[in-house]
This record gives sequence, C-alpha cells and structure tokens, in this order.
Amino acid sequence: MWQTSQHPQERYVPFDVERVRGIVWAFDEACKMCGEQPPADGTRDLLAKAITELAKRGESDVIKLRDGGLARLRVEENAKRAASITDKTPLSDRYRAIAADQRKRAQEARSDEQQAVHLRMAADFDLMADEAGQSERKRG
Repeated sequence: MWQTSQHPQERYVPFDVERVRGIVWAFDEACKMCGEQPPADGTRDLLAKAITELAKRGESDVIKLRDGGLARLRVEENAKRAASITDKTPLSDRYRAIAADQRKRAQEARSDEQQAVHLRMAADFDLMADEAGQSERKRG
C-alpha cells in the first residue's frame, strides 16, 4: 500500500480504471444534482472527498457513491443552516425551519429523484421537530 509523508496513517489504495470511471461518473452526476451549475468549489470539494472516502472503504456501486456524496453534502448544508439560527431558538423551531427549507428545495428540484430526496429530508426534520417539541413541553 502507498503512504504519504503528510499522513502516514492514511493508506492510499490505487483504483483500477473501471473504479476511477465509476468515481468520476458518481462525482459528475452528484454535481449535476446540486442545482447550481457548476457547483461552488466548496461543494465540489466536499462531494469529491465524500465519494472518494466511500470508494476507499470499498464501495463500488456508482449510485451508492453518488447518493453517499449527496447525503454528506445535505448533512453539511443542514448543519450550517441549524448553526445560523440563534442558540436561543428552540430546537423544534430550528428543525421546522430546516424542514421548510427542504420543502422549498423540493419544489425547485430539477428531477423527481431530487424532489423525493428533499421531501424525505423534510419529513425527517418534521419528525425530529415533533420529538423536540414534546421534550421542550415536558421541561416546561
């Protein structure tokens, strides 16, 4: 296995040509699904890193690589969104704001697949908002 002097604990496994093609396809498709063309550099970097990490761990299914990269991107975007709301805002309200944002993104989606992803995220955040609201009411 190859190692770098910068990160000796990190091992690099060379990929065969077909794996590289699959990684590139997954990256290109993920970029297309981001909505902005071309995606911002930070978005491209995050997608590339997420997809490459999945491939390093042995994932070879190009759809799973693409979806894994997009899922990581959504987590990062939602974390930024949640952090932008003040700490005094109840958690249930933060989750509801993220759910509303996901529903808005679903309306703007370019494909049925993108729309379904955003609607699933909205439903998940609605559930988390309900659970947080129950906890907040119990605490009074």
